[in-house]
Amino acid sequence: MSGHEPARAHLLSVLPLLAALRHDLHRHPTVSLEEQPTAARLLAFLAAHGGDVWRERVEVRSGVGGAGVLATFDTGVEGPCGLFRTELDALPIEETNKHLEYSSLVLGASHKVTAPLPLP
Repeated sequence: MSGHEPARAHLLSVLPLLAALRHDLHRHPTVSLEEQPTAARLLAFLAAHGGDVWRERVEVRSGVGGAGVLATFDTGVEGPCGLFRTELDALPIEETNKHLEYSSLVLGASHKVTAPLPLP
């Protein structure tokens, strides 16, 4: 077992929590230059779950390029690193995938959801 296996196993165990966050963000989209509520949701998630979820040190910076959020997770394990990236802003369009349980609840804004996040 490599030094990365415990971190990988833990990440797989928290995927449902991350999927729930993704669904919440898709239900409450904010368009460009109005992303502060979305950033606040992400910051609240990191404050509530950051250290517990990731079992490592988490450094969070907000206001990056405007409403951006940067979270650095330090596993303390030497080796490769990973990156999660997401757009905070939605498009100023109506949701077309209203059949999804996490489709936009905001008129005139959506992330143009096309498929659910597959979980292993």
